[in-house]
Amino acid sequence: MTDTDLPSLSVQVEEARRSPVAVTLTLSPEECGVLAADNGLAGVGLFAMKATVTGMKGHKLRVDGQIEADVTYICGVTLQQYDAHLDIPIEQIFARDADDAGRVDFDPLNEGDVEPLDNSAAPVAGLAYQLFTLALDPYPRHPELPPRDTVGNGETATDEPQKVSPFAVLKDLKL
Repeated sequence: MTDTDLPSLSVQVEEARRSPVAVTLTLSPEECGVLAADNGLAGVGLFAMKATVTGMKGHKLRVDGQIEADVTYICGVTLQQYDAHLDIPIEQIFARDADDAGRVDFDPLNEGDVEPLDNSAAPVAGLAYQLFTLALDPYPRHPELPPRDTVGNGETATDEPQKVSPFAVLKDLKL
């Protein structure tokens, strides 16, 4: 994504320590077009974020909120376009340093990992764009298509074929 094409929104630590800061971000149709192009989508009809940034002990910020988005995917099978609605929760903690988080190793399965602050500010818009991109279906499939495990002849791919014994060949041999 190009930072210059999409609006940025950051909240300073000192501002959020005084009282929680409510932030909203709604993209214009032109900005939605940039977001769609950056993510390989046919279109983004709506991108709206509402969040609250709260100051925490130890130069940390907590961001909680929701992203709503209407996207137009291109089906990877039929190349037909179809619309989908996304509701993406936001739950993220920002700290001055990764060491402030008290974690030594990065755990990709732990969604509670702490992100670093950017010049004593939480880059809320950048977080929203990242979460939006992560929430997208990497292999979009039109909802009217049969399930992925269905084979053309009506059987499912999960049905196991008849097991043939390796000794079946021997019974036909005559000695």
